[in-house]
This record gives sequence, C-alpha cells and structure tokens, in this order.
Amino acid sequence: MATDYEAVKQTIDIFSRSDLLDELVDFLETFEKNNLVPKDVLGYDLFFYGYSKAKKFIKSIEYGELALSKSTSIEEKLAVYINLGKVYMSANKPTKSLECFEYAINNSEITPELQLDYSAALFACNKKDKAFVILNELEKNIWKYDYTLANSVLFNKGVHYIESGDFKTGLEHLAIGRKLNVFGSYSKINDGLPKWNGKPQPGKHILFVSEGGIGDEIINIRFVSKVNAMGMKCSLLTTHGVESIYDHLPFVNKVNLKTYNKLDYDCWVPMMSLPEILNLDTGDLWSGPYLKAKPEYIEKYKNVVTGDFKVGLRWAGNPRYDHELHRSINLTKILESLPNKKWSLYSIQRDVAMDQLKNNNNVMDLSDSLETFDDLLGVIYNLDLVITSCTSVAHAACAMGKKVIILIPIMEYYTWAEGKPTSSWYGNNLRLIRQIIPETWNEAYIELKNILENYID
Repeated sequence: MATDYEAVKQTIDIFSRSDLLDELVDFLETFEKNNLVPKDVLGYDLFFYGYSKAKKFIKSIEYGELALSKSTSIEEKLAVYINLGKVYMSANKPTKSLECFEYAINNSEITPELQLDYSAALFACNKKDKAFVILNELEKNIWKYDYTLANSVLFNKGVHYIESGDFKTGLEHLAIGRKLNVFGSYSKINDGLPKWNGKPQPGKHILFVSEGGIGDEIINIRFVSKVNAMGMKCSLLTTHGVESIYDHLPFVNKVNLKTYNKLDYDCWVPMMSLPEILNLDTGDLWSGPYLKAKPEYIEKYKNVVTGDFKVGLRWAGNPRYDHELHRSINLTKILESLPNKKWSLYSIQRDVAMDQLKNNNNVMDLSDSLETFDDLLGVIYNLDLVITSCTSVAHAACAMGKKVIILIPIMEYYTWAEGKPTSSWYGNNLRLIRQIIPETWNEAYIELKNILENYID
C-alpha cells in the first residue's frame, strides 16, 4: 500500500501528465491551507516537487530551500541540491543552479546525469565553450547510457554545432529532441501512415503535422512552397487553432486531430524536421516574407494603429514554457531605451504580464482587440517596428517581413543560435540583441537604446 507521501506524489504526476496545471496549484494550495503535509524534509520536498510540476518555479524554490534547511544527512542535502539546481534553471537563476551542481560534483560521485545538468547550467551562465567540452566528453561513453540520457547528450549538442557554423549537423542533433518528447504531444502519427523521406513524389499528398508551439509552426510553415515545387500536394494538421492565418498558403486542406483521416494522405512529415529532411543549409531558409495579414484585418486596424512612427511592444510569452522566465523582459526598461521622439507605442501583449502596463500610460493597450491571431497580424501589418522578447509574435512579425528587434536570452532558441545580430531564418529587417550576463538584461537595454537612438523612422 502506498504511503501518504507516495499517494500525493502520484496525484501530482497525474495532474501534470494531464496538463491540469491550474488544478494542480489548487490541489497544492488546499494541502497548504489545511496543513495536511508535515513541515519536514519530505513534506517540503513534496511541495517543492508539486510546484515545479505546476511550473510555478519561484514558489517551488521556496519549498526547495526549506527542504534544504531541514536536511541533515549528506544524502538528503545532495538530493535536494540536485533538484534545486534543475528548478533554479527553470526559474532563470542559473548562477544558483551552477552552485548547486558544483556542490553535488564536489560531494558525490560524478554521474553522467550530473555532468549533463552541469553543462546546461554552464550554458545558461554564458560559459558555452566549457559546456560543450563536457558534452563532448560525455559522448565518448554514450554507449553506456540509457536511451534518454544518450539522446539528451546528443540533443544538447545541437545549438553548439549551429553556433560553430555547422548548421546541418546542428539540425540533425536537434531532431533527436523528438525522441525526448520536447516538441509537444502532436509530433507523431502512429496509425501506419508512411513518414516522408524527403524525396520528390510528384502527385502524392503529404500531411504537414504541426509540433511545438505556435512559433514553431510559423517557423516551418514556409517550407510548403519547397514541397509544392516538387509537384506534391500539401495539407496541414495544426494543433493551435491559428490555421486561418495560413489561408493564403497552398494547402489543400487544414485539419486537426478530430478531422484527420489517414486515407486522405500518402505520407506525413513532422514540421520541425522539414529543414533536415529537405537537406537545407542556412542559405536555403529565407526567400522573403511568407506570412500575410488578411485585407479585412489590415483595414480593421488602419485607424486604430496610427501615428507617424508606430511601434509594437511585447515582453513575455507563454508562462507554461519551461524557459519562459529566461526570455521575459521588462516593459519599463524597454520604454526607458526609447529615444525622445514622438513615436506611437502599442502593446501587443495579451493574457500574461499585463500588470507591467499599469505604470506606462503612454502605451496603448490593444489586448482587448487581439481576439485571434488574425487580429494580431492585422495590427503588426500597420506597425513600423516591433520590439519583442522571443515569442511567437517575434516569428510572426519576422515572417511578415516587418522591421523587428528581438531581445534574446542566453538560453537562446535554435533559430537565433548562429551568434550573429541577424538570423538566416529571416531577412535583414531583423535585429537580434543578446543577453550577455545571466539574470540581468542591462547590457541588452543599453544596446537597444544605442540602436534606437540612431534608428531612422
């Protein structure tokens, strides 16, 4: 029979697997309010674990540090330190994460799992060369590791290869992420429909299967034109409810999991694999804007988004993304970076981090109008410049060919991993500003200020 501790932990896992994160928080808060969990190492560790699964990382850390304070044996301390290190990473506290893993390395057997975590913390602290050395050492003994660990080592090497200029090898390694289920739960078709091998099959009907977030869908939707050029018909299985923004693209059908029928297609392809399957290099990625706003939405916002120079601002993304706290930036700091010009400022933020608008009345809040992604594209079309964190908005604006400035965290996404101020994925209208020092964006805001002071509006 399971102990109370095991039963609660299993319940936490059920909520997490079912993506019932709000309900998980309610569950944990009920236990807190009613003092149903003892205030000892196990009790604090349970809340530590639960809130990390609910992606409430700051709250999780509070309990992790309490668990550490109650730990007495070296075994207890090591277990808490290692778990704290992982949550510190998600909470954008990589220096503390590094301290945790260094403590574990200095006080225990150095396992491959610990080295992998240590490498990730080094990367987040912008010590990327040292992180890559560790990954290369781990790969030498990869044949000894279990399936998950071996694939994690190879996957983590992907961005390093891209940064070093080996784009194709980088994509091959990133594709291993599908084996680790890091691309979302819709990355596979398991009913026997053949997976496309990348070779032209004129007349055949291929199904593009979306995976990852909306941004990932936007990144890879461009490749429909390359597959069409092979004489193949394309349809799209989308999972985010934004399929209407692709109406102008040459898809025969747009379906979802409920309307999908295997008999309608000859083969399928996971969309994030398209650059690798098509054997593309950096020079093959960008051929000009490929995402469009609909005329009725352009007209809808023509008299809403007005001014001589119109700037859209976005500073946070999906709070359920594991590295959201790494990429979130500060609206007030962005505004302080703007030159003293009569620019018209518009917030294209919605749902999250809206409290930052309270003290910034010179920014027009458009959140009530942004009911659909078509609304968002209509607004972006009417803007002259978009300044944003790394979100789907950034990819949408870039795909439309708009002038865009993106502030990129040290834990960069693979599309920005080349280490230059632009990206091969998009045109010259894009400017990337990189975080340099972990846990602070001060240098990035200074660079933004310098760029904008010389910006020709």
